[in-house]
Amino acid sequence: MQALFKHVKICDKTSPHHFQTVDLLVENGTISQISPNIIPPENAKIYASDREWFVSYGWCDAFVDFAEPGFEHRETLETGLTAATHGGFTAVGLLPNTQPVGDHLAQIDFIRQKTADNLVEVFPIAALTKDFKGKDLVDFFELWQKGGIKLFSDALQSIEDEGLLLRCLQYVKMFGAGVATQVLSKSLALDGHINEGIMSAKLGLSGISHIAEEVQLARNIYLAAYSGTAYHAALVSTANSVALIREAKQKGINISASVSVYHLLWTDEKVQNFDTNYKLLPPLRTPEDTKALWEAVLDGTIDVVCSAHSPQHEDDKKTSFAEAAWGIGGIETAFSLLNTEKNLHPIIADIAHIFSHNSRKIFQENTTPISEGVKANLCFFDLTSTWKVEKQQLFSKAYNNPLLGETLTGKIWGVVNKGQLQWFD
Repeated sequence: MQALFKHVKICDKTSPHHFQTVDLLVENGTISQISPNIIPPENAKIYASDREWFVSYGWCDAFVDFAEPGFEHRETLETGLTAATHGGFTAVGLLPNTQPVGDHLAQIDFIRQKTADNLVEVFPIAALTKDFKGKDLVDFFELWQKGGIKLFSDALQSIEDEGLLLRCLQYVKMFGAGVATQVLSKSLALDGHINEGIMSAKLGLSGISHIAEEVQLARNIYLAAYSGTAYHAALVSTANSVALIREAKQKGINISASVSVYHLLWTDEKVQNFDTNYKLLPPLRTPEDTKALWEAVLDGTIDVVCSAHSPQHEDDKKTSFAEAAWGIGGIETAFSLLNTEKNLHPIIADIAHIFSHNSRKIFQENTTPISEGVKANLCFFDLTSTWKVEKQQLFSKAYNNPLLGETLTGKIWGVVNKGQLQWFD
């Protein structure tokens, strides 16, 4: 591969070329030259834009569900990874939400072998407990030593038994791995479907209170502090959760946290028409929560922003709200949605850093500054192009995305990784 990218602005706070508009030449998978005006090599393909366009280190979507094996009617590894590239992602953290569950070495080997040649790097996440039952622990050491697993999670399900969670934390600490859980007490959430509040009362739907998240998060922080293990609070959703995480970090507790794009932008007002595509777990909360979450992203309290890609079959969404499956299949629209709602231009360097560098840290994956002589792992995007979200433009197998028919601002132009280039005209 020999590709010359003309007049592109480097958006990488770790790079000596940060915010410089340059030509960038990639040859055989390596950035061979960065200069204001590169004379095109004879066989190089030239890429240029009349807009202000950016290149950052390739992005990583930390928690995605690609459903294979077992639920290929929802998504496959092939369709999920193709969708990831169109979202700007050159890496994904793959949840073990499969059948059989990703709780053993053979399953991890299957994932690695099937995705080895793909442009997108896959960081498999192994289960904490066998078959997600919250009882018997997986073979942590084998999964770490032979499977290369750095992060364990029961597909972001909560662990109700605090003794069991403590044993998980203590066990993986011995070899430096981490634990991620969603923070939602099942005994407090019960059979709730949306945020507990005015909207749940208005619609007659059972609610999930904010304390269902916060009580369990407080417990998990205590356990993380006691064990000293790297703990990740996944997909937090309330202002009080932000306060708990901020306090824990100030105390030096080894904790990180993530939030979905949707919880930064939308409130429970979105479910007032019973649109099941807005049924998320955790549920969409209040304006006060979205404000606190966004501030926490900007000040570094929340480390990771992700799409929480959860593709669902049409039949599992076209039903009553109470019976509908959770989640949005939004890996292709996450960045554009955030840019449309938040006008990222003034803070694009920070957002790109979160998308690229921060999200890899929880998998203990290193990144390199965009500079000459390093392997090219790149995402090209702009902040001004508009595009309409239509089924024929999406590559995910599922269409449980409430943005269908909407026009978004900000476009992914292409990605480079592992000596491969995918470009989207």
